[in-house]
Amino acid sequence: GVKQVVTNLSVFNVTTSSLFVYWTKPKGNSSFYRVHWKGGRINDQINVSETSLTISNLTAGEQYTITVSAVAADKLTEGKSETVVIYTSK
Repeated sequence: GVKQVVTNLSVFNVTTSSLFVYWTKPKGNSSFYRVHWKGGRINDQINVSETSLTISNLTAGEQYTITVSAVAADKLTEGKSETVVIYTSK
């Protein structure tokens, strides 16, 4: 089948403790998105059905790696992930 790849992964509204991440839906049938973020002592992930997410409870001035991948309708097939690295405000 078609590999589900999210595109245009972008981060907005970065503060000392939160950020808003947005991406473009892949072509084809993706069921949900797996969003993973890590940095400092944080290593977390959540599944969302929307193409955006506000991530909070972050640490100021820390580097975070945010990875988003689309999961297909069979709930198993995971597309290639997109990654963005950002720093929260100090």
